[in-house]
Amino acid sequence: MNRFLRAAAVSVIGAIGAIAVSQAQTVTCQNAQYDPDVLARFPNIAKACSDIISKNGEDYALVSARLDRVDPSGRVQLRVKQPDGSYSKQLSIRPKPDLKVLVDGKPARVQDLAANQEINAYVKVRAPEMALPPADAGQTFVFVPIEEPQQQLAALPSTAGFLLGDVRRIRESIEHVLGNAIAYTDRKGRILVEAGGNEEAAVIRISDNGSGIAAKDLPRVFNRFDRIVEEGVRGEAALGLGLPLTRQFIEAHGGTVELESKKGKGTKVTLTIPREIK
Repeated sequence: MNRFLRAAAVSVIGAIGAIAVSQAQTVTCQNAQYDPDVLARFPNIAKACSDIISKNGEDYALVSARLDRVDPSGRVQLRVKQPDGSYSKQLSIRPKPDLKVLVDGKPARVQDLAANQEINAYVKVRAPEMALPPADAGQTFVFVPIEEPQQQLAALPSTAGFLLGDVRRIRESIEHVLGNAIAYTDRKGRILVEAGGNEEAAVIRISDNGSGIAAKDLPRVFNRFDRIVEEGVRGEAALGLGLPLTRQFIEAHGGTVELESKKGKGTKVTLTIPREIK
């Protein structure tokens, strides 16, 4: 082979090699090698993904998500938007509450996010971890494990009946108690909501097998201005005004609030509300 043909062959081989390398380095939503745990949580991620971002040797799938709620403990519950416009099952992450993220082009703290907000999120291709978009484009992504929601059960028989009262206050009372149960029960835990009662009063009971409250703190949980710090699923958080407000609202209806809790075993809160306010 003369020098000209040899040089041409080398050039062709070099070009083919460059193309092969280029193709190998181009990761798309469809050809990304998703970790099995990622696929278990997002079976349709290849279609839900709108782009792949590559940084520092890692590939991240960009998805759209809708916020369900932000718990007092900082847990963010969200659902990933599917190709058909529906949303995935609920998932949870725990970014730092003071982390500033980008929502609708504006910076906002995680703890200030509201339900039903649409937000972008990044999912690691090779691990079941997620990050919210930082407000500062130059800021490093902070990835945290994706948690599956607790087992949430409801026993609401038709015989539970009705009651007359302030619907908003009763709903808020239940939400305060349920919010604490969610915040202090880990992803493998269980939360049970039961409703029942008799002809005179309705009974709503919310129980969990979460971290529970220390015996020494039980007398203080209903003190409105007493700050009790409890060990949550991920670090410490303070029990807020939820329980004092619940007692205030329920007692305004002539009812009672009872709380039973044991450290490391869980908590049970029982709301007893007269069917009619006298």
